[in-house]
Amino acid sequence: MSKSPVITVLANESTDITVTKRLTIYAQITNPKNMLPSTEFVTNVKITEGTGAAISGEIIQQLKSFGNSNPRNIMGLGSDGASAMRGINLGNS
Repeated sequence: MSKSPVITVLANESTDITVTKRLTIYAQITNPKNMLPSTEFVTNVKITEGTGAAISGEIIQQLKSFGNSNPRNIMGLGSDGASAMRGINLGNS
């Protein structure tokens, strides 16, 4: 993931039956040698807040832990369309 020139983040926040908030993250990356795309599972992590700020902060933190320290490489965001992910009412942006 660290060598991909661009990343598209696929993320979904949900609450499980025990009322624990979780954030699942995948990354669509491009192999710079042959320019072929692939999708990689990043994490399924427990989060304390489901706000846009908390979600975007967790996404950045998780990508950094996988060697992608530059958020400017994020070229897209795929989600289920929830307001916390779309930018409506202080959502993820």
